[in-house]
Amino acid sequence: MLIVLDTSAVTRDARFETFVRDALDRGSRVLIPRLVLVEVAHRYQRESVAMIDALTVQARMYDRLGLRDDLSVFVDAARAKADGYVDSLARQLEAMGCDVIEPAHASHLEVAGRELQRRRPYVDKKRHGYLATVNWLTVLDIADRRPSEDVVWVSANSRAFGSGEPSVWHDEIWAELQERGLGHRLRWVVDLDDVDLGESVVPRLDRTVRSVAPRPVRTEPAPLPPRAPVAAPQRVEAPLPPRAPVATPDPVEPPAVALPPVPVAKPRVAPQRILPSGNADTGGRRGLGRMMGGRKRKVTVVEELDDLDFG
Repeated sequence: MLIVLDTSAVTRDARFETFVRDALDRGSRVLIPRLVLVEVAHRYQRESVAMIDALTVQARMYDRLGLRDDLSVFVDAARAKADGYVDSLARQLEAMGCDVIEPAHASHLEVAGRELQRRRPYVDKKRHGYLATVNWLTVLDIADRRPSEDVVWVSANSRAFGSGEPSVWHDEIWAELQERGLGHRLRWVVDLDDVDLGESVVPRLDRTVRSVAPRPVRTEPAPLPPRAPVAAPQRVEAPLPPRAPVATPDPVEPPAVALPPVPVAKPRVAPQRILPSGNADTGGRRGLGRMMGGRKRKVTVVEELDDLDFG
């Protein structure tokens, strides 16, 4: 199966690389017209110019930071890469396994005639379809030169090739395919995910095939002659070494029975007597007669509580 990619299908991401690798592993070929590379490079150059303009606006800030020379080196490198992006992209795609093909040898009269007749992929007077027409003629040329292989055209340009439904040819495109006898071999899908890689069952030519040697037939070995009986050797038991005497453990005396505690009478301590102060009326140095607010009270010290008169 031949898979021809339009500009919308060529991206620089892991998804595109995975698709190319899976397609090649299943025996398909991925073809990219060189005019598609020119369109991709033009898109890259346009984005590069916009980025350079955005950086140039901030030139004064780079001057204050002392990075004006670094900015000039970066801008020059970006412009040089944009100028040689077509050849660089072609080398990268070829390294991945893609085939970059040249445009079909269509005359300018044929392209101009389709433009005047507004034949698809030309759509209207306001939208030029020169690039789409050249790519379409290239796809038709590939299908004509490979009559034994199916061709899949991957393009998101539904306005030029479609009829309003996903992956359904416009009536003019379908009529042209029927006229060329390509209606059953040339299909159109919008996205890489719509390509059915399961239809390609031919393995890659560069894949090495290991030859598997046939498994040897297992033959029964000839019976061996009976072996002479061999006398079993007598078992000689070596004498055991003398056992060391076992030390007799010391007798263990049972623990003494604890005696019950003997109650001991606690000695009674006579209450301490507080000696009266030198001045029993006022409390002396103890200050018992001094109260809050500077008032004085009479304090009487008794020796026993029974001597206290509550009356």
